[in-house]
Amino acid sequence: MNADIQRGFDQSAVMTGVQGIQNTLTSGFGDLQTALCGGFAGVNTNTIHYSYVKANSVRATGYSITDNSSVVGGFVGQNYYKISNCYADIAGSITAKRAYAGGFVAINRGLDDNSICGIIEKCYAVLRNDVSGTARVGGFVGDNRVANGCAPAIKNSFVRIGTRVVANSGYAGGFAGYVQGGSIIENIYVAPLSSSVSILGNPRYLFAYASAGIS
Repeated sequence: MNADIQRGFDQSAVMTGVQGIQNTLTSGFGDLQTALCGGFAGVNTNTIHYSYVKANSVRATGYSITDNSSVVGGFVGQNYYKISNCYADIAGSITAKRAYAGGFVAINRGLDDNSICGIIEKCYAVLRNDVSGTARVGGFVGDNRVANGCAPAIKNSFVRIGTRVVANSGYAGGFAGYVQGGSIIENIYVAPLSSSVSILGNPRYLFAYASAGIS
């Protein structure tokens, strides 16, 4: 089954106990400026609890010259509010052809008006293949970004990486590709699924508290 993940915002929805099992989740957006794609949702602006997604692959496939900001996450592409007790189990690859990718969330941040702020707690991702993009790519989150004083937080979460985390021309990390000053990451860990896991980026970043066995 193929599913088109469309960009959109819904600040009234609270999703609890939702299960999603798909084969390939694909977002192709022609000449839109940004492709937002996630195994569960492209964008989250409210609350998701006790939910999961299993998929073979999650990718954005925009080929237009204006599609220069693909955002792809195993669970959510871009998170603005609360996600807790959720997981993503991705058998294949997570691919952002041009920008941000994360095994669980590509970008965790707040809205520009500081009305809500991205908080992720007690979540995990199991990645059995590559996570790849160009700018900021992480095993769990690509970019943990402060917006107008909002300090996004990721707590009590982990990721298991199967093969590689690759940023073709930017930041790559076992847990996070890029963590902006003022944002919060607490009590997290990274564990390999195999003996040959690589983090590839330029510059190359791997958090010191990632598990041994990742080079």
